[in-house]
Amino acid sequence: MTQPNRIEPDLEFVRDVIGSGGDTLKKCFQCATCSVVCQLAPADEPFPRKEMIQAQWGLKDKLVSDPDIWLCHNCNDCSTYCPRGAKPGDVMNALRKKSIEHYAFPQAIAKRVGDPKSLPLLIAIPAILIAVIIGLTNRWWHGEAVYMDGDKAINLDQVIKSWEMIPIWAVDVLFILTGLFAVTVFAKGLLRFWGDLDAGRTRTIGVVQAAIDVVKDLAIHSNFKECSTNQDRYLGHMGVFYGFVALFATTSCIVVGFYFIDLILGIHVAKTPWAQWNPVKIMGNLGAIALLAGCFLLIRSRLNQDESESASSYYDWFLLGLVVVVGATGFLAEIVRLMGIGFLYYLLYYVHLVSVWMLFAYTPFSKLAHLVYRTAALIHNRACGRELLAKVPAVSVKEGQQAEAS
Repeated sequence: MTQPNRIEPDLEFVRDVIGSGGDTLKKCFQCATCSVVCQLAPADEPFPRKEMIQAQWGLKDKLVSDPDIWLCHNCNDCSTYCPRGAKPGDVMNALRKKSIEHYAFPQAIAKRVGDPKSLPLLIAIPAILIAVIIGLTNRWWHGEAVYMDGDKAINLDQVIKSWEMIPIWAVDVLFILTGLFAVTVFAKGLLRFWGDLDAGRTRTIGVVQAAIDVVKDLAIHSNFKECSTNQDRYLGHMGVFYGFVALFATTSCIVVGFYFIDLILGIHVAKTPWAQWNPVKIMGNLGAIALLAGCFLLIRSRLNQDESESASSYYDWFLLGLVVVVGATGFLAEIVRLMGIGFLYYLLYYVHLVSVWMLFAYTPFSKLAHLVYRTAALIHNRACGRELLAKVPAVSVKEGQQAEAS
């Protein structure tokens, strides 16, 4: 005789999901419309229907390690066609937030990042840290009238014009340490996450081949094209994605040029700031424009969305706002530097450093962590032989609902 499985609902987890944006969870009555209209849910064990019932029951251990919450691209087709207004898309977004908190270390930081009351503290930490570093490493703050460039004394006016008031080496050391912290947090969380994925499903093909296939899909954002009700997110996400890629490549070129070519090889061709017509500088400027344009499309999409179908949470706006500040302050700082406005340049540059530090340090705890966890889930899903397939055109479902109503 088959022994029944005893379910121990985690009511605290249910309350957390509801408080994280999934407040419509209890409206779901398991009609499965969400799984039918989803253009990405695999034919075997489709989402998000099963996630909705599991969340209602508070099955935390099953949900935080569920790869399917990451296969969802939050296009909200499911919420658009839900007859009960249960907003499965918002619930899936809340589940991803709880998954990030579960795998993050320390978890206290993840909870702070998701709490609007903690925003002043999250800003104050890098603001004070960077101000202290500037104060300790820059002679001008100590009241000295000159700034030494090697054996050459430069007065304050020349310092402003030469853009050397903030020591580059101090900034680089800070961000290298911050980057190592973020990588360590991600590595620890990813190892646990991958272990849980392996415990849930068996891989049938090699991880390397699966990773190559997934990277190809990510390069063209093919899965976003399957979503029918929110195409603005496709272009916006493409802009942000490739904007980050271009800016990362630009930063990498500058670091390699300054520390390897200039300092180690002694070939003095990498002194910054580089000329505006330098190919690397052009790539960086185009990346900033793509980043800001993508953010504009995503903000417009969120402002125009029907609140009855989906609601934006603080967790969404925290990341989007931070990216906008990073892109805008960096771009404006470059413009005022070219105009020769020293004070305004340093003010913008300071805000830029604070926002970039926040982006680096808080990425493992914010919505941006989906870059790692979603990619891992997609790779594991592909390695298990499960395919994200368009099954039933969502427009036909909508027409069927309209016909039934009439």
